[in-house]
Amino acid sequence: MDSSPSLENFQAVCHEYYTCFVLSAEGMRSFVQDLPIDPVKYPDQKFFIGNTPPEEGAAQSVMSAAQAHSSAQKNGTFSDIIAKALIIRLYAEWDEKYRHEIAKEFGVNAKKVLCDLMGDVRRVRNWIVHSKSAIQNDADKLVVLPWTVTPGEELRVSVKMLQQLMDGINNMPVRIST
Repeated sequence: MDSSPSLENFQAVCHEYYTCFVLSAEGMRSFVQDLPIDPVKYPDQKFFIGNTPPEEGAAQSVMSAAQAHSSAQKNGTFSDIIAKALIIRLYAEWDEKYRHEIAKEFGVNAKKVLCDLMGDVRRVRNWIVHSKSAIQNDADKLVVLPWTVTPGEELRVSVKMLQQLMDGINNMPVRIST
């Protein structure tokens, strides 16, 4: 396929989501590092997030400061959670909207619009959604994503893995099957 305004729009949406991920991940690390909390010295100290002072007890979230600090680090639990949500969202955008728009541009059924990268993303999405992030035996079927994953292990999406996904999206070939 030579060019497609819908593919370019999909890539632009992916850029927006990826920018959100990067700013969120960087912001989390910066935020917890600037807190007046010493998670090493006071590992049981609580970290409250809410719209009222902690003493009012109306926090929407409470966790240990040590857990918040650890989870906010590069490739920590928080960035993994956001990366997995991003993968799910990107695939939904592709499958429910942009694939159909590309099909319309070329006058074909959406099932005729194929992309190996998005096939990989569908597989990864299925591990996240249907297998509680357990990598399945079809891991060897990833065609484009250069991720090293092992069946039976938990999928942890690193910053590098998401960068590789975005590199693929920026250069993704889409074909129309006959």
